[in-house]
Amino acid sequence: MIPTHSPLATGWRAELAALILAHGLANVLDAVSAYAELRSRHVEGQFGLFDRLEAREIAAPARRHISRKAERLRAEARADGRGRVLA
Repeated sequence: MIPTHSPLATGWRAELAALILAHGLANVLDAVSAYAELRSRHVEGQFGLFDRLEAREIAAPARRHISRKAERLRAEARADGRGRVLA
């Protein structure tokens, strides 16, 4: 499915592509979002109040993007009856 000359054919990108194929894009994005949240909390615990706010601000756009993408995927799945997306 992935051409051998593609950057997705080797290394960590191949592992990511395999996860997306196995679990669906929305589920993988959900896991990435959860990981980003975990890392954000880890970073917050190491610094003062100003740095905690900064870490939240840095992570917020990614979380919003992932949430919007997951919602679009859910809507598409409902429309075509696939149903294998996030609840």
